Amino acid sequence: MGRQTHRACQAVWAADRERDRVTGAVGARDLRRASSGFSMLEVVVVLTVVGILTVAVAPSLSRFVDNTRLRSGTEVVRNQLMVAKMRAVANPDVHCGVHFDTTAGTSLVFHDSSSGSLNRYVAGEDRVYSPAKTLPDGTRFSVPGTGGITNLAVVFRGDGSAKFGGAIEIVSNRYTGRKRRIVVNAVVGNVKVVIP
Repeated sequence: MGRQTHRACQAVWAADRERDRVTGAVGARDLRRASSGFSMLEVVVVLTVVGILTVAVAPSLSRFVDNTRLRSGTEVVRNQLMVAKMRAVANPDVHCGVHFDTTAGTSLVFHDSSSGSLNRYVAGEDRVYSPAKTLPDGTRFSVPGTGGITNLAVVFRGDGSAKFGGAIEIVSNRYTGRKRRIVVNAVVGNVKVVIP
């Protein structure tokens, strides 16, 4: 009985092999050999898909980096303005401000001395509270034509108000029209960030 079962199994296996040969089906042994690498067509398809995705994502990644730089520069300037206001309020006899160097792209917090020109920064005469901070790459300062700050500085008084209010913009060098505006209300000294 055992021999007959074995012969029957061999006959079934032989029929399976013949059917696979005729239909082009792949056996388990052939499948292992076929899956041991990638065909050239598979590599080309994958590289094409990766290339298409890269082309599609690159512009949005560039905009993301640009927005991050604008936000970062805006936060630095906003924080400097708040420090200047807090220093002025802490000592009402001292006027404290932030000077913007539009050429170098830097800003610094200073003590507006009474001996020099009030409401502007005079190098060598006014005391600097913190070293100049530089805007991130790809950004620059811009003073709006109307409503801009005066003398490239915002100076706060002891009551928290600003001598002159106005706006300063941080502008993207890469994308036209991308900017953030920081507005200082002269009456109460509020500092507000606006995305025009």
